[in-house]
Amino acid sequence: FQRVAHLRPVRLPGGAAAIRRPARMAYAYLLDAFPADEAEKLARELLPGLPQSEREAVAWQVRSGSNAPWSSGAGRLFDAVSALLGVCDTADYEGQAAVELEMAAGDERSEAYPFEVSAEGDARVLDLRPAIREIVHARRAGEPVSLLAARFHATVAEGIVQLCRWVAEETGLRCVCLSGGTFQNVRLLEAVVTGLENSGLQVYWHRVVPTNDGGLSLGQAVVAGAILAT
Repeated sequence: FQRVAHLRPVRLPGGAAAIRRPARMAYAYLLDAFPADEAEKLARELLPGLPQSEREAVAWQVRSGSNAPWSSGAGRLFDAVSALLGVCDTADYEGQAAVELEMAAGDERSEAYPFEVSAEGDARVLDLRPAIREIVHARRAGEPVSLLAARFHATVAEGIVQLCRWVAEETGLRCVCLSGGTFQNVRLLEAVVTGLENSGLQVYWHRVVPTNDGGLSLGQAVVAGAILAT
C-alpha cells in the first residue's frame, strides 16, 4: 500500500476531547487558517459554546503540540465545519456533528469553495484553508447555513475527485474504492461517485459490508489472512 494523498494535517487539541467537542476542532482549523489574533476573535463570535478557558487551552495545545497530535482525518474536518456553522459544537454520539451537517445541507445544490492541492514528496496534500476562510466570511455575512453546508460537501467531493484523477493519470489505475466512515455520508458519496464516473473511472463502494470500522476490521482480517497464507 502507498499513501498518495491526504488532507492537510491539523492539530487535534486534547486528543479524544476534540472528538467529543467539535468546537475544539473548529478553533484548531481557525488557528490554521487565520492569524492567531484573528482566529481568537472569530472563535468568540462563531463558537459561543467554547468558553475563554477552553479557547486558551486549545490555543496553547495547538501552539505547543502538547496532547495535540496531528490529524488528517476527514471526520475531524466535518466536525470543525459543523461547529463553525453552529450546527453541532458538542457530540453526544460518534459522528453526530457530521450527520447533522449533512442534514443541514437539505436539498441545496451548490458549487465548491476554492481549495489548493500541493506536493509533499510523491504525495499530494488537499489544503482546505481557502474553503475554511470562505465559510467563515459567508457565515459572518449571514448566508444560509444550508447553502454553506452544501458548498462544503461539494468542496470535499471535488477535492477527492481531483486527487483521484491525478492518481489515475500518474499510475494508469482506473478503479477507485470508496471506504471509511466518511462515506456513510450519502450526499458526499453520491457527489464523489458522480464526479469519478464522469471522469471515466470505475467506482466501487460498500453495499453489504459496513463502510465504517466494521468493514475496516473485516478488511484487516482478510489482508492478514492473505499474508499468513503466503
